[in-house]
Amino acid sequence: IGGIDRFQIVQRARDRLDVYLVRGIDFSDGVLDYLRTELGKAVGDSIAMEFHFVDAIALTASGKYRVMVSEID
Repeated sequence: IGGIDRFQIVQRARDRLDVYLVRGIDFSDGVLDYLRTELGKAVGDSIAMEFHFVDAIALTASGKYRVMVSEID
């Protein structure tokens, strides 16, 4: 997605997603609106989404980048 350098979605509860975004140089409010709309289509209205802007997203110990992380037991 233009304007986003990296992202990660973390699910800590069945009804909530935390979306971490590293903004790129082309980032705009329109990009965030697009993400909200498209993620909403995928997960529905019953899941709340919280967006967090971060400087970086850490790689795993093996050097891999995880797009989705589930912390649900």
